[in-house]
Amino acid sequence: MPKIIVKIPHIKATKSAERFVEYIANRNGVDKSLSSQVVVLKATERQKEYINELLKICPDAKDSYEYEDYIENPTRQNASAFISIVAEYNPQLFADRETYINYIATRPNVEKHGAHGLFGAEEKTDIAKVKAEISNHDGVIWTPIISLRREDAARLGYDNAEMWQALIQSKQMELADIYGIPYEDFTWYAAFHNEGHHPHLHMVVYSKNSKRGFIQEKDIEKVKSVLANEIFKSDMYELYDAKTQAREKISDESKRNLTEFADVVKSREHSEKDCGHLYYLS
Repeated sequence: MPKIIVKIPHIKATKSAERFVEYIANRNGVDKSLSSQVVVLKATERQKEYINELLKICPDAKDSYEYEDYIENPTRQNASAFISIVAEYNPQLFADRETYINYIATRPNVEKHGAHGLFGAEEKTDIAKVKAEISNHDGVIWTPIISLRREDAARLGYDNAEMWQALIQSKQMELADIYGIPYEDFTWYAAFHNEGHHPHLHMVVYSKNSKRGFIQEKDIEKVKSVLANEIFKSDMYELYDAKTQAREKISDESKRNLTEFADVVKSREHSEKDCGHLYYLS
């Protein structure tokens, strides 16, 4: 599995799966504070039923860290985490855009700044204003999800909303270009979900000009690359240093070998001269 998973669905309002949303909206948070029983007990029949039905609706949900965890260890905790991430990967399961925004901003394990966890390009975010904007927007609204493994998030500092906000703010121009949205029209909001095994960032992205913006499969890889290059830059520096050290070691060894070879050649030349001189004297 890759170190970072990036999915970019878009919102299409429907009421076809309201019961799934009702389940995830009212579930307990999946985090380390859960009782040991919930962590080790096997998934309930109700959870298994939801998962089977969700996989029929959203088969690509198998491409997630949460599904990997559930298959490896089908506990209630892992089942709950997978059900939630499937809904989050598929915003069309929510009744409307406002419900989706409210969910990602207030659900269990969201890192809140006051009453909610939504943030954006500005210092403060008015969730009521955002919900009104999105409800009235007549263009496409993308809902990217960026997921990391816990060990990577903790090691690299991406286990808090502040780091994610700084990351997206620093990459706004590049992201706007990938989406084909003029920078002045590029609008985004996000919320950080500090899940136990796989912390992830939820975003909403759209253009103020509803006719602008387009993204293809190859563009998702570009978004992934832009974010991964920044998130894992310290790893890349270490890799670069390791390669540089390896090259220097090879270079030093090559120089040493050449020097030794040159010494051997000189030694042989001197021996041959000495032998020739002795032969002449005899």
